[in-house]
Amino acid sequence: MDPESARTRLALERLAGRSLTALPVAASLLWLGGTFHRTYGPTHYFLNYQHGFLKRALLGELLLPLHFISLRAVLAIELAIFAAVVGVTYIVFRRTLFGTLEERALAAFLLAAPAFLPHFAYLSGDLDSVLYVCAVLAVGAFLTMPAMVAVACAIALSIAALLIHEAFALLFYPVLLAIMIDVWRRHRLRIGVVVAQLALIGIIFLAILHFGKWSVLHPEYLAAAQQRTDMPLEGTVFLVLSNTLQQQLRFVAVLYTKQLIAGVLLSCLVSLPYFGILLWLMQSALAVRGYAKKTRWRLLLLLCAPLLLLPLGHDAMRWVSAICVNLSLFLLYLYSTAPEPAERRALTAWTATPLYPAMLGYTLALGAYGIASTRLITNLGNLLSGHP
Repeated sequence: MDPESARTRLALERLAGRSLTALPVAASLLWLGGTFHRTYGPTHYFLNYQHGFLKRALLGELLLPLHFISLRAVLAIELAIFAAVVGVTYIVFRRTLFGTLEERALAAFLLAAPAFLPHFAYLSGDLDSVLYVCAVLAVGAFLTMPAMVAVACAIALSIAALLIHEAFALLFYPVLLAIMIDVWRRHRLRIGVVVAQLALIGIIFLAILHFGKWSVLHPEYLAAAQQRTDMPLEGTVFLVLSNTLQQQLRFVAVLYTKQLIAGVLLSCLVSLPYFGILLWLMQSALAVRGYAKKTRWRLLLLLCAPLLLLPLGHDAMRWVSAICVNLSLFLLYLYSTAPEPAERRALTAWTATPLYPAMLGYTLALGAYGIASTRLITNLGNLLSGHP
């Protein structure tokens, strides 16, 4: 190859690499604020500990010094949370995002997918984004710190996340547990430490559920909270917090309408190739790392724990998204800790094949996962029904 052609090729590779690094953010900005009109998530900003301990109130307690939070301030908080999502993601996985062309391609596919950054951008007001930040910071601890220090950081961040929303125990804690299992398997952590921290997290989770109940009538709490904002607060948030388990199960069962179920099933159907790639990458990476087949499937079941939230909340695609995020985070962790080139090639070799651009274009076309469907399904449904 002559020098001029070599320079041209190098310039094109640099341009491609930079484009892949920027792609997750660019794809997310297309969907940013898709639910700015939805007040369910931001209503949690007005829960606090002024009348005693209450589950899901930590974030609101931190925002309590803001005596009045206008709608504009709420939008600013949502944008700040999404900026934190992007910031911690790019910092923790910077070596992959700014690495070789193959590494950037892998990171771009995982992070720009419907369930990842576009999903967090679309649902920027929901607490899932804050829970994700806690989870990624914990993953970063395992990538940069000694095992015991990382476990301590993961415990602290998990407790904070549980106080923000107890669903963290099923949403993103499973990926931290999977990472600890891998660290133990590589003889860098004792199994007793893994079991002890799991027991601690379980006890704290149950304590939050038991003690985090209303000390005043929730209609009074709602009326007082409404005085602190010009944004209409979502009364359902206060109702859900006052529900018993049986009441919540009955409440959610009514919300599973035929239309919602159809949207979820169609979204999962059109997402099967995306799910298949994540499954294939995980099985390949774990096989190269030496995991037995049964253990690989057990880890997969662990990372699918968000499905247990289906009876407790009708936001089905949020739970599906959490599974995909767990798988993607675990894949990025596996790549970042791979001691042998063969392990890294198991995750990056496919990015040099024709399959990669096809899959990347397909996932970008799906659009962000919303509450009960992908944006592609939602837009097609609106088109067929005549709604804008």
